[in-house]
Amino acid sequence: MNRLNGLLPTSARSGLSRRPGFTLVEALLCVGIVGLLLGLVLAAVQSARVSAARLACGQRLGQIGLAFQMHHDSYHSLPPGTTHPELRTPTPYGPPVAPYPLLNWGARLLPFLEQEPLWAAITEAYAGGTTPADLGRFGMTPLKSFLCPSDPPLSLAPPLPHYVENSNFLGVAGRSSHRADGLLYLDSLVRLSQVTDGASNTLLVGERPANEFTRGGRWHGGWGNWGVADSYLGVRETATPNTCTDAPYPYRRGDKADPCSAFHFWSFHSGGANWLFADGSVRFLPYSADGVLPALSTRAGGEPSDG
Repeated sequence: MNRLNGLLPTSARSGLSRRPGFTLVEALLCVGIVGLLLGLVLAAVQSARVSAARLACGQRLGQIGLAFQMHHDSYHSLPPGTTHPELRTPTPYGPPVAPYPLLNWGARLLPFLEQEPLWAAITEAYAGGTTPADLGRFGMTPLKSFLCPSDPPLSLAPPLPHYVENSNFLGVAGRSSHRADGLLYLDSLVRLSQVTDGASNTLLVGERPANEFTRGGRWHGGWGNWGVADSYLGVRETATPNTCTDAPYPYRRGDKADPCSAFHFWSFHSGGANWLFADGSVRFLPYSADGVLPALSTRAGGEPSDG
């Protein structure tokens, strides 16, 4: 190199001594661009995950809808929202349905959700004289069919051993569980021919995440008021505890740490929730559709549902 430098003019030798590089401003600019690109990529990945979870949630509702159709074909009616318990003889509500006291619509769909062994174990337990509370051991079985991938698991440990695996889907009782003008409520056995409002215009199941305080939402049975907020719910529910003084609640975003959010439909999706209709279709309804939910929740109300 020294011999080469002697053959080159001074200007060329000075150029060889300088090495290419970035100034501080250029380096900071590059770092900023890379950070911006990473942020965009991460945001896109997160958005894709959210969309995939919402889609998977809707697909599980679609599978439940198919199970409802198969149950109706087999038994000529939709399953009951839940059935009353045998408190005394004769029971205050009439004879038990099917005869599985406090067993809800989710458990009755098990044979149509590829869960025949679990269904056989439950019916065998009933035949052996088990009580509904004893069936909690079956409820501890995780069933993805009743869980929405967007919903985080509960953080609190169950306070009692009979609390069971949660369901993120509740049946639609109608305007409220007391009115029982929908499709799934206490001792309901609704035939699709009775849905004179039209199966495509009538809500069957909606999203309602499990609640940290009420622990409501179970795929196998109902307890409080026999099924309210555990198996089914009205879109303007009035059967709420005294601590929830703002009932009836509208369709709006909730909080799993708020006990009163257990008494209205909502989801962890952005802007609304998935709903299963009586014809088996699944639609995402924004919270702005709250005004038409009462009409959509009834089976034979004759109300216009186009808002």
